[in-house]
Amino acid sequence: MGFKQYEGWSESLVGRLLQMLGRYTLDIYFIHYFFLPRNMAGIGEWFKANPNPIIEYMLAMAVAAVVIAASLLVGRIIRLSPILAHWLLAAKR
Repeated sequence: MGFKQYEGWSESLVGRLLQMLGRYTLDIYFIHYFFLPRNMAGIGEWFKANPNPIIEYMLAMAVAAVVIAASLLVGRIIRLSPILAHWLLAAKR
């Protein structure tokens, strides 16, 4: 019922973006590790001293968006070479 109720989403911008993310999930899964921020302890300490869930959520979403975008970009670059795409991302030749 849920899929039937929201079947019109595939024509919307959000639906198309989600379809694109779903199509390249393997790229994101394999590549995202290299773009995760390091040394976030300082930010964690700041949020511990100044708790603000809204800013924490916004920062988490911004970091996630940057990591996903970078992973998709590197995935696209890797897919430019059929050999690399086959060996690194298991793309069909």
